[in-house]
Amino acid sequence: MITDGRWEAGNVYPKPYALAVPMAVVAVGIIILATSDSFVLLLLAAPVLGVGSALFHPEASRVCCMASGGKLGFAQSSFQVGGNTGTALGPLPAISSSNPAFKPALSV
Repeated sequence: MITDGRWEAGNVYPKPYALAVPMAVVAVGIIILATSDSFVLLLLAAPVLGVGSALFHPEASRVCCMASGGKLGFAQSSFQVGGNTGTALGPLPAISSSNPAFKPALSV
């Protein structure tokens, strides 16, 4: 972190690119995950997806707070409920779309 104002680490200032770049990183992780034919590629895809998600969430939370009209508690709770709903329902399409015959790395 450079302290003379040229660069700040963290979530101090809004970064408009902080919504698009992490989505691209997640897309790369999903592509690696979808095309993996070895366990090593699965191990590579997991941190790529995690980094993309970690980069996305602070700015997405900031946008959610801006869209709330000043109701910051409601904004944060809706952001968390949306995330928990996605976590709960996300495995359903993943299970229905995966077939071990096409994914040798997953058929353990």
